[in-house]
Amino acid sequence: KGEVTLNTLSRILINSTFGLGGLFDHATPLGINQQTEDFGQTLGHYGLNPGPYLVLPIFGPSSIRDTTGLLADAAARYFYLYTPVNFDDHLDRSSAATLVWAVDVRHNLRFRYYQTGSPFEYDLVRFLYTKNRQLEIEK
Repeated sequence: KGEVTLNTLSRILINSTFGLGGLFDHATPLGINQQTEDFGQTLGHYGLNPGPYLVLPIFGPSSIRDTTGLLADAAARYFYLYTPVNFDDHLDRSSAATLVWAVDVRHNLRFRYYQTGSPFEYDLVRFLYTKNRQLEIEK
């Protein structure tokens, strides 16, 4: 995790200095790629078991731990975007933004059901999802 921290701090320093306060991304062309992690990975890193496998509408494969992380990330995004203003005035905008974000996340997944041709696709997707999350947490 030390390398990831150094990478993130380097991105902040470069983009805030040369990217007009972070408006432009100058770190990626220099080979310092953005690290994407979510709260579900953080919970897994600290030893929380994933719990049962779920398939969520719109979002797709998940687990109890990762669904909790998804809700925490959505709440953090809401407070980050709308803290300086009155919450009641912007609840509808926040809900719409979260829904658009969810649809975008699902659209960007390369996997589509029934493309594997396997009669055991549910088991295959569950296995691949859990192994992928395990590798992401160990990273």
